[in-house]
Amino acid sequence: MICLRFCIDDFFYGFDCEKIVEVVPWVPLIPVIGAPEYVSGYFNYRGRITPVIDLTMLIRGHVSENILSNRIVIVHYEKEHLLGLLMADATETIDIDASNKKLQNSGINTEASYMGDIALEDGSVIQLVGIDGLVSPELKDQLFKPDRKSKE
Repeated sequence: MICLRFCIDDFFYGFDCEKIVEVVPWVPLIPVIGAPEYVSGYFNYRGRITPVIDLTMLIRGHVSENILSNRIVIVHYEKEHLLGLLMADATETIDIDASNKKLQNSGINTEASYMGDIALEDGSVIQLVGIDGLVSPELKDQLFKPDRKSKE
Protein backbone atom coordinates (compact mmCIF):
# COMPACT_ATOMS: atom_id res chain seq x y z
CA MET A 1 0.00 0.00 0.00
CA ILE A 2 1.38 3.42 -0.98
CA CYS A 3 0.83 5.97 1.82
CA LEU A 4 1.37 9.67 2.21
CA ARG A 5 3.49 9.97 5.35
CA PHE A 6 2.99 12.87 7.73
CA CYS A 7 4.44 13.73 11.12
CA ILE A 8 2.86 15.20 14.23
CA ASP A 9 4.99 15.88 17.33
CA ASP A 10 7.69 13.43 16.18
CA PHE A 11 5.14 10.63 15.61
CA PHE A 12 4.66 9.27 12.09
CA TYR A 13 1.29 8.64 10.45
CA GLY A 14 0.29 7.33 7.04
CA PHE A 15 -2.74 7.87 4.82
CA ASP A 16 -3.62 5.54 1.92
CA CYS A 17 -2.86 7.32 -1.37
CA GLU A 18 -5.76 5.54 -3.11
CA LYS A 19 -8.15 7.81 -1.18
CA ILE A 20 -6.42 11.01 -2.30
CA VAL A 21 -7.78 13.27 -5.05
CA GLU A 22 -5.05 15.92 -4.84
CA VAL A 23 -2.49 17.36 -2.45
CA VAL A 24 -2.48 21.18 -2.34
CA PRO A 25 -0.49 23.74 -0.36
CA TRP A 26 -1.99 25.31 2.74
CA VAL A 27 -4.34 28.22 1.93
CA PRO A 28 -6.23 30.63 4.19
CA LEU A 29 -9.50 29.12 5.37
CA ILE A 30 -12.89 30.58 6.23
CA PRO A 31 -13.83 29.55 9.82
CA VAL A 32 -16.82 27.29 10.47
CA ILE A 33 -18.77 28.89 13.30
CA GLY A 34 -19.89 26.38 15.93
CA ALA A 35 -17.83 23.47 14.57
CA PRO A 36 -15.39 21.48 16.73
CA GLU A 37 -11.89 22.93 17.07
CA TYR A 38 -10.42 20.35 14.70
CA VAL A 39 -12.49 21.76 11.80
CA SER A 40 -10.13 24.41 10.43
CA GLY A 41 -12.59 25.94 7.97
CA TYR A 42 -13.67 25.97 4.33
CA PHE A 43 -11.94 26.92 1.10
CA ASN A 44 -12.78 27.02 -2.59
CA TYR A 45 -11.38 23.90 -4.23
CA ARG A 46 -11.98 24.02 -7.97
CA GLY A 47 -15.40 25.66 -7.57
CA ARG A 48 -16.54 23.57 -4.61
CA ILE A 49 -16.68 24.77 -1.04
CA THR A 50 -14.61 22.16 0.78
CA PRO A 51 -14.33 21.74 4.56
CA VAL A 52 -10.91 21.06 6.08
CA ILE A 53 -10.14 18.98 9.17
CA ASP A 54 -6.87 19.66 11.01
CA LEU A 55 -5.47 16.20 11.78
CA THR A 56 -2.96 17.65 14.25
CA MET A 57 -5.80 19.11 16.33
CA LEU A 58 -7.88 15.94 16.01
CA ILE A 59 -5.07 13.49 16.84
CA ARG A 60 -2.78 15.44 19.19
CA GLY A 61 -4.98 18.28 20.51
CA HIS A 62 -3.20 21.35 19.15
CA VAL A 63 -3.46 23.42 15.98
CA SER A 64 -1.13 22.74 13.04
CA GLU A 65 1.54 25.34 12.55
CA ASN A 66 1.44 27.27 9.30
CA ILE A 67 4.66 25.88 7.80
CA LEU A 68 5.69 25.19 4.22
CA SER A 69 5.59 21.38 4.58
CA ASN A 70 1.93 21.30 5.71
CA ARG A 71 -0.53 20.26 3.02
CA ILE A 72 -4.26 20.07 2.50
CA VAL A 73 -5.02 16.61 1.19
CA ILE A 74 -8.28 16.48 -0.77
CA VAL A 75 -10.14 13.17 -0.47
CA HIS A 76 -13.49 11.84 -1.62
CA TYR A 77 -15.75 11.49 1.39
CA GLU A 78 -18.72 9.15 0.98
CA LYS A 79 -18.51 9.41 -2.83
CA GLU A 80 -20.39 12.68 -3.30
CA HIS A 81 -18.39 15.00 -1.02
CA LEU A 82 -14.87 16.39 -0.98
CA LEU A 83 -13.05 16.78 2.32
CA GLY A 84 -9.73 18.46 3.02
CA LEU A 85 -7.34 16.98 5.57
CA LEU A 86 -4.67 19.35 6.90
CA MET A 87 -1.57 17.19 7.37
CA ALA A 88 1.61 18.31 9.07
CA ASP A 89 4.94 17.73 7.35
CA ALA A 90 3.34 15.73 4.53
CA THR A 91 6.26 15.56 2.15
CA GLU A 92 6.77 11.97 1.03
CA THR A 93 5.09 8.74 0.09
CA ILE A 94 6.11 5.35 1.42
CA ASP A 95 5.29 1.80 0.37
CA ILE A 96 4.03 -0.26 3.30
CA ASP A 97 4.07 -3.98 2.67
CA ALA A 98 1.03 -5.75 4.11
CA SER A 99 3.37 -8.04 6.06
CA ASN A 100 4.74 -4.98 7.91
CA LYS A 101 1.41 -4.29 9.60
CA LYS A 102 2.22 -5.61 13.05
CA LEU A 103 -0.69 -4.56 15.24
CA GLN A 104 -4.32 -3.96 14.52
CA ASN A 105 -6.35 -1.51 16.57
CA SER A 106 -9.42 -3.76 16.64
CA GLY A 107 -8.56 -4.91 20.17
CA ILE A 108 -7.77 -1.45 21.53
CA ASN A 109 -10.58 0.39 23.30
CA THR A 110 -10.62 3.75 21.53
CA GLU A 111 -13.11 6.26 20.25
CA ALA A 112 -10.70 7.16 17.46
CA SER A 113 -12.21 4.79 14.91
CA TYR A 114 -10.25 6.52 12.13
CA MET A 115 -7.01 5.06 13.51
CA GLY A 116 -5.99 1.96 11.59
CA ASP A 117 -3.20 -0.57 11.71
CA ILE A 118 0.25 0.18 13.03
CA ALA A 119 3.15 -0.68 10.72
CA LEU A 120 6.93 -0.79 10.89
CA GLU A 121 8.68 0.88 7.98
CA ASP A 122 12.47 1.26 7.94
CA GLY A 123 12.55 0.99 11.74
CA SER A 124 9.89 3.67 12.25
CA VAL A 125 6.45 3.03 13.71
CA ILE A 126 3.70 4.39 11.44
CA GLN A 127 0.10 4.75 12.63
CA LEU A 128 -2.24 4.44 9.66
CA VAL A 129 -5.16 6.88 9.55
CA GLY A 130 -8.38 6.16 7.68
CA ILE A 131 -11.20 8.38 6.52
CA ASP A 132 -13.99 6.39 8.21
CA GLY A 133 -14.95 7.88 11.55
CA LEU A 134 -13.34 11.28 10.93
CA VAL A 135 -16.72 12.99 10.65
CA SER A 136 -19.62 12.24 13.01
CA PRO A 137 -23.15 12.14 11.54
CA GLU A 138 -23.94 15.44 13.29
CA LEU A 139 -20.83 17.15 11.93
CA LYS A 140 -21.49 15.72 8.47
CA ASP A 141 -24.89 17.46 8.46
CA GLN A 142 -23.21 20.73 9.41
CA LEU A 143 -20.32 20.55 6.94
CA PHE A 144 -22.04 19.11 3.88
CA LYS A 145 -25.18 21.00 3.02
CA PRO A 146 -26.93 19.56 -0.06
CA ASP A 147 -24.70 20.11 -3.10
CA ARG A 148 -22.90 23.10 -1.57
CA LYS A 149 -20.95 24.84 -4.35
CA SER A 150 -19.16 28.17 -4.41
CA LYS A 151 -20.19 30.93 -6.77
CA GLU A 152 -17.47 32.03 -9.12
